[in-house]
Amino acid sequence: MVYLAAFFITTWLELIGTAVGTWKWAAIDPVLNLPQGNPPSGVAAWYCLVDAVAISGAPLVIRITSYLANLRTSKARKNAYQGASNN
Repeated sequence: MVYLAAFFITTWLELIGTAVGTWKWAAIDPVLNLPQGNPPSGVAAWYCLVDAVAISGAPLVIRITSYLANLRTSKARKNAYQGASNN
């Protein structure tokens, strides 16, 4: 449901933003050199894909940062308890 809502909200925002003239998409895609609409029809799907990747990758990023923080904290404790130098 979250992605469905995100799809419709981003589609609505793209249509309103381009209709009002807030922004404009390029008529020709600079990478594939293909014509595209204004806004491109796949832009809302792209936003949903980026959201899905971010939500899926967040637990991994949290685990890595938590591991690094614990590693740093344990080294600091070891240095404090053992009287190690800061070399």
